Amino acid sequence: MYKKKQLLGKIRPEEVKEYKKFDAGIEDALDKTLSAKTYIPWKGLLAGAGLNVFATMFNIPWSYRLGIFSLTLLFDYGFDYYNPTYRMKTLAFLDWSVKYRTARAIYELDAPKIDQKLKRRFQSTIGNVDAESLFDSLTGKVNEDGCEPLFNDNVLLGDEHNDTPEKAAQAN
Repeated sequence: MYKKKQLLGKIRPEEVKEYKKFDAGIEDALDKTLSAKTYIPWKGLLAGAGLNVFATMFNIPWSYRLGIFSLTLLFDYGFDYYNPTYRMKTLAFLDWSVKYRTARAIYELDAPKIDQKLKRRFQSTIGNVDAESLFDSLTGKVNEDGCEPLFNDNVLLGDEHNDTPEKAAQAN
């Protein structure tokens, strides 16, 4: 994973924003996996403090309170910091980011060729018609025909459809 990180260099914020469409929790996973900051188990601190307040009401000895507090910290640290899904999400992001940058570089290099190929394919399909006249002819055709035939009962339901008992009796 760290070799891919070295290959990528700096992770750009626009890539993270683009990848959020696939995985909304990617920032948290990147922070937990690649950050050099010290991890502070806030949930364990809050749970330990709450349990200590609860233990104080029942006059539980200090040694038990200290044990409860340390256990909540260790559980939070162990379950959250060493969660393997963060590493898998980070590795998936790094793979995606390498492919994304590669695809962008290839497109930037070959953009004129690709655009010319698409233009030739499009023109071979429709002939030598520019886009404006094609759009005008399509919208004119829709405006001429209109949508009235679609709302006719005979078109939507068919002639054999009888929606009332009287029509069914007349048909038989």
